[in-house]
Amino acid sequence: MLLAIDEVPDRVIARWLAALPDSAQTRAHAFRSARRYRQFVAARHLLTTLLREQLGSAVEIAAKPDGRPGIAGAEAYCSLAHSGSAVMAGFSLLGPVGVDIEQHRPRNFERLVMTYFHPREQKEFAALDRDQREPWFYRLWTRKEACAKALGQGLTLKALASLVPGEGNHFALSSGVRQNYSFAVAHGGVAEVVPRVVSHEGAARLAGEEPFT
Repeated sequence: MLLAIDEVPDRVIARWLAALPDSAQTRAHAFRSARRYRQFVAARHLLTTLLREQLGSAVEIAAKPDGRPGIAGAEAYCSLAHSGSAVMAGFSLLGPVGVDIEQHRPRNFERLVMTYFHPREQKEFAALDRDQREPWFYRLWTRKEACAKALGQGLTLKALASLVPGEGNHFALSSGVRQNYSFAVAHGGVAEVVPRVVSHEGAARLAGEEPFT
């Protein structure tokens, strides 16, 4: 996870963009939202950086036919997520992976649960005290989205409402909270993937760049 991308100078975002494939640069320039543009660039920079760290060589992220990110010329599984001023990237050479991150903010949790959650989850939500509902929601919501991404189902009403994390999808699940963000990883490999936080200065170092100010 890379937090506080709003603190990354514009010149650094531009440098990260220039290192991406032409197709990714074209997609980035199509965004009208400055935040969405930053999220797109930072997420792909983070994924590329982590892949280089683990694989020891430069890699190129390419879109698969279903639109999900992949590695050009390699059998690998990748997933990206963004929310607020944070992005998250995950990859695996062992099995499907899905990641999700959500910034905590006021929402109509009851309406969302009644729309996107399984009836058993709705009953569990209804039994909670008021102060328990927000953390419960974000923990389960990120796990559901991570599983849906790993399954390649898309984040549709039908997929999310029928998907109960930990039941029948055979994913190793991990989740947590950092600052005001909840996050989750679903991994179809043999082991749980433990998320880690990388500062923007850390991302620069991993990419072989001088830390910026």
